[in-house]
Amino acid sequence: MSLVRVAILLPLTGCIIPFAIPPTRGEIGGTTLGGGPAGGDRALHVGSGVHLASVEQRKDLPLDVGIGGFADLLDKGSNVGGVYVDGALFTERGGSSRTSVGARGELRMQDSQYGGGAKLRVDHEWFGAVDDSFSSDTKCGVAVGSHHGNGGVGFYVEAGRVWQADGSAWLATAGLTLRVPGAMGVWFGIPGC
Repeated sequence: MSLVRVAILLPLTGCIIPFAIPPTRGEIGGTTLGGGPAGGDRALHVGSGVHLASVEQRKDLPLDVGIGGFADLLDKGSNVGGVYVDGALFTERGGSSRTSVGARGELRMQDSQYGGGAKLRVDHEWFGAVDDSFSSDTKCGVAVGSHHGNGGVGFYVEAGRVWQADGSAWLATAGLTLRVPGAMGVWFGIPGC
């Protein structure tokens, strides 16, 4: 089959899907609330956002800033979701690890009521620069693209105060982080294969 015929038939019989994944830092942890109406509650905390240190490959980067979303899945009561903005200074930087101290502000939503949060945070991670191309080939499709940014794993602790319509509470969270470099590419595939 000629290359021209393949170029004409592929869009008619298959899918061409471009994709882009921003450089991201994800987190998962356990939260305990103290005081206020939610005192003694525990929650599973999950979050993800775009962060400067996921994009920038410099090992001497002085700070990290980020914006993202989160959810606190409570044992009792209704869940909380929202968005965050945070900033941190790297207080220790080694060849492949770094520690940061920073603050996070949150816009929180629970039961259609808005609230806020302010937390202090300490992160430590092991990281490395990623800048490469990738390709995969299966009987049902082909993907090609490239990664750029930082990959890493770490842990964090944070504590602060949150305000909701029904009152305020102190909270503390500890958990794990995963830093993923950005990716851009295209997938060519055959539907139903």
